[in-house]
Amino acid sequence: MDSNEERLVKYLLGQMPDDEIEALSEKAFADDALYDEVLAAERELIDLYVNNDLNERDRRAFEERFLSDRRKERVEFAIALKTVAENARAAESSRREPKRWSLANLSAFWTWRPGSIAIAGAAVIAVIAAIAVWRSVNSQPDVNEGIAALAKAYSDERPAEVRITGLGYAPFSNQRGGAPRVNREYRDLAATLLLRAATSRPSAETRQALGKFYLTQRDFDQAIQEFEEALKSKPESAQLHADLGAALLEKQRAVSSGNNLEDLGGALEHLNKALDLDKSLAEALFNRALCYESLMLPEPAKRDWKSYLEIDRGSGWANEARSHLNNILEREKVSTGRVTGEDPSAAFLAAFQQGNVNAAWEALQKHQTSAGNQVVDRLLDRVIQSPHEQRSSAVAALSFAGNIAEQKSGDKLIGDLARFYGGSGKGAAPELGRARALVESARKLTVQSRLAEAETLCTGAREIFERAGDTVDSASTQYRIAQLQLRQANVRTGLSLFSQLSETCRERGYRTLLGSVLRSMADASDSLNQHSNALAYSREGLDLAREAGDVDGQISSLVQIALWYRSVAASRQALDSLKSALTLVAPDASADGVGANQLRLIYGVGAHCFACAGLYDAALDYQREALRLAIETDNPLLKSRAYVTMAAFYGKVKNYPLAIDNAKLAIEAAEPRANEPAGREMIAFASLKMGDLYRESGNNNEAITAYDRNIDFYDARNFPLYSFSAHKGKLLCDIDRNDDAAAQRELESALTVLEESRARIAEESNRNTFFDSEEDIYDLAAGFEFVRHGNPVKAFDYSEASRARSLLDLLDAGTRVVKDNPRADLRLSTPASPMTAADIQARLPRRAQVLQYAVLVDRLLIFVVSGSEINAQSQVISLDELNARVKAYSEAVSRPSGDDEAITRSSRELYELLIKPVKPFLDVHKYVCIVPDKILNYLPFAALISPESGHYLISDYEIGTAPSSSVFIRCCEAAALRGEKKNERLLCVGNPSVDRSVYPKLRELPSADVETAAVAGYYPVHRLLSGSAAREKPVATEMERSDVIHFATHYIPDERDPVHSRLLLAKSADTGTGAADSDGSLEAWEIYGRNLTRPRLVVLAACQTGIERFYRGEGAIGISRPFIAAGVPVVVTSLWAVDSEATAALMISFHAGRKVKARTTADALRQAQLEMINGTDSRFKRPYYWASFAATGGLTSF
Repeated sequence: MDSNEERLVKYLLGQMPDDEIEALSEKAFADDALYDEVLAAERELIDLYVNNDLNERDRRAFEERFLSDRRKERVEFAIALKTVAENARAAESSRREPKRWSLANLSAFWTWRPGSIAIAGAAVIAVIAAIAVWRSVNSQPDVNEGIAALAKAYSDERPAEVRITGLGYAPFSNQRGGAPRVNREYRDLAATLLLRAATSRPSAETRQALGKFYLTQRDFDQAIQEFEEALKSKPESAQLHADLGAALLEKQRAVSSGNNLEDLGGALEHLNKALDLDKSLAEALFNRALCYESLMLPEPAKRDWKSYLEIDRGSGWANEARSHLNNILEREKVSTGRVTGEDPSAAFLAAFQQGNVNAAWEALQKHQTSAGNQVVDRLLDRVIQSPHEQRSSAVAALSFAGNIAEQKSGDKLIGDLARFYGGSGKGAAPELGRARALVESARKLTVQSRLAEAETLCTGAREIFERAGDTVDSASTQYRIAQLQLRQANVRTGLSLFSQLSETCRERGYRTLLGSVLRSMADASDSLNQHSNALAYSREGLDLAREAGDVDGQISSLVQIALWYRSVAASRQALDSLKSALTLVAPDASADGVGANQLRLIYGVGAHCFACAGLYDAALDYQREALRLAIETDNPLLKSRAYVTMAAFYGKVKNYPLAIDNAKLAIEAAEPRANEPAGREMIAFASLKMGDLYRESGNNNEAITAYDRNIDFYDARNFPLYSFSAHKGKLLCDIDRNDDAAAQRELESALTVLEESRARIAEESNRNTFFDSEEDIYDLAAGFEFVRHGNPVKAFDYSEASRARSLLDLLDAGTRVVKDNPRADLRLSTPASPMTAADIQARLPRRAQVLQYAVLVDRLLIFVVSGSEINAQSQVISLDELNARVKAYSEAVSRPSGDDEAITRSSRELYELLIKPVKPFLDVHKYVCIVPDKILNYLPFAALISPESGHYLISDYEIGTAPSSSVFIRCCEAAALRGEKKNERLLCVGNPSVDRSVYPKLRELPSADVETAAVAGYYPVHRLLSGSAAREKPVATEMERSDVIHFATHYIPDERDPVHSRLLLAKSADTGTGAADSDGSLEAWEIYGRNLTRPRLVVLAACQTGIERFYRGEGAIGISRPFIAAGVPVVVTSLWAVDSEATAALMISFHAGRKVKARTTADALRQAQLEMINGTDSRFKRPYYWASFAATGGLTSF
């Protein structure tokens, strides 16, 4: 043993001063070579100890210091775990990706008590002994032993309410704060065994076992990831589906996760699948009942608890099931008692007698509905019906209500009623009573969908109120009349009445009624295709309801907003709004009419939101409840719509017999009102779904008949958006029937409606999601022209019309950022028109050609456009197959290690598919602008390999990308306007001092310091901002003053809301002012709002800056987009998480090429990539290191 080895042994045994131990520990983690030496010495020590080869002094030091010193336990146990993982990864690296857990992740498990290490000395001995055995015996670890240890660890108290397969019963305590009781030694032993098993022998079984461990630690995301990986190789495992469902359910139930309904819907899907595979799986049945309770579906929850108790009657689990069932039954008893006997005004009058303001206000809030307040209605009845001598006390109660409402919410409506009935209204009581009776009769007729009769009664009642001077009841009745106009499809008339009423409410301070009016105006605006107005009205109505404490109004507004988001296919936002509505519903919501109406509304809209997210199990369950409640109301409209929705969902799961039966029931429910507009509207609505179902089941003739009923009704009322889907359905039928003339007519009609509808959406995010949901009409058009008419030019035009339309709008009219804290959005004006093929050819730079793709459902169209000709080819491949092939390749090539032969094989196959068919049309002397489509946005085209030459595409062509040909032309023209400039001014931002309290896991970027310093050296005029100097304010200021901008920092994408994706910067020391430059980041919406008319090139040398998500119509959305929208001609972006060292080398070479060798941006990037491919560093030859980057935008001369 040499002197260095002796020194390391002394370090490990604690036989040197503490300060030297601390210094060596820090150095070991920073110095890879020393770290490897420490690992080797540690392994040798462990072997010596296990084999009893240590002398007495060293053995005592090993046991007393190496194992008992808590400061060294943490370090040494983590090193032991890392040794296991690294050795296993080395053995597996040729056939699987690196493990996703890290030392930092694992160490979090050992910090259950502040200031201490969770693992005990005895457990360390057991772990180290196990590691020694593993090193000497090359066999798969025993997963069962790990699960047994996990069960023992939580034998006193389980950490989650859900059941995890294979773990026995332990009580669950829903504590506020703190961790569950756990035997830490067994937990740590379980972790060691299960981590070792999953690392050394990855399989469905070991991954599932590790997922169970993560689930007990409440690391839900990691648990879900392990279960999902396990399901890939064992998709028919009932227990795996049950555990994944449990993880999703428990994640949703955790307070910190935000109660994500998407997770709840996913949990239900997997629990249903588990029970489909094994009907007797108790864990899945128990968890599904919990899931139904979280979804507020008591009926199916009750059914599942009863079913569970049939298979388990005496265990601890059974006792919990029985408790849950009893709770549901108790709520049902309360509900039945209230529905049959409660007077809505009783609680209020009791509070009035006691002078209890808060109790009275609670009673008023509870009985507020969109049609009025049930307590106030009862009080008015008492005022009108009471004998003269008793009327004053009834008016006093009404005045009390009015004073409270004005005091609590600023609403003056009830107070005005009290003043009228206590004054001039006294002598008109009989007439007022008759008017109120007419309103009540109208309400009953409305429930029966006898809308014209109801309107007549309301009109008569309003005339009486007006004559009596009762302006308050007159306004309330005008609201009912306007609602009836909407229900009878007289939308413009209804909207006009609501607009007048909204002004009245604002003037008089009738805030609650105004909220109801605004929600109705939102419905009317949406019907008239005024989508942005609709959303604005809904949000204002929500704000008013919150200010007034109007729970019913809040629920109605949130559900309305959810439905709006669903209409533009923004399922996450829709479910978020629905979740907010659910939190407001009382546990015993079905106990009264208000609660039942709230649930019916939530179930109905929630079904659509779940369906929008593709979660049809939850959608069907919600819709069954909505249908049950609709049938109870005996309202033809509600029943018809509920049947239509059931038909739609059964169609989605391809149960066409049940789907068509429900569509027929929908029409039957509406037929008694077929002579009224509302009845005909119901039939038209149901006919659309009937048409879809007949078409999908192969009956085109019946489908067209049904579609025509829908089109005739809505076209006669000038509601083209409502007939859009019918036109599209007819188009599909006509194509299937080979009726090209009819198909052409339907295509033109559908496209006109689509473009008009899109133009009316002002918010960029909503315009994108709407177009994303309907973009397939352009795919149909492109395929129709190419296949049926053999017209590639027209097919190209349709393809181009579906690309980057919002970005083109931003380029054409500029950007207006709308900030509605904390959310931001972009406000768009009049849409820009995409260029035709002829336009593009005329404006295409002579040195450029376009390679554009159109991904259709059943084929791939490839266009090559030059100034003189357009050539096109078709490749027959399904959308699903293309998605799978591109995704597999992109995921493999974006990793630093992997199966190089498989990657090369996939690369050649994709070249054969995407490049070879049009290679004869590509000029190697010209720049190739690649315009990808859909999944191709994720593909690194530069790394595709020619099977013939073995060359990468980047070796043969100078390439770049653009989101559309129209945007490419605009960027080329913007570049030309920038002109030549030798002395470019550079802004270089590198390795900012990121706020570690917000981003504790992000690594420092020392290579970025080297990169930015070297890059700045090529630009005589530059501003270098790094470390604490790289704050938002100076960065933003310099951006507008610079010609070239280079970012070498971290990028945090926000896939859910891309305008909030951010480039991380240094946080200002002055954070108390709330200044814009104090938050430590530059968000996308802030870039959209900058004046970037000077910059000619932006380099985003960070991770995944080119794409974080894509819309089918809009294309790639990333942090490069706001720069292009602001007019920057070309942006260098990345497709995946890049290696810092390799990126530094690539970027230094790139800028050297531009400034020293006077290359254009695209050529400089290409040559820098070729230098890596052909260089001496073998690591950097792999595409992972260089192929992520591409020049996006236009062709430049600089």
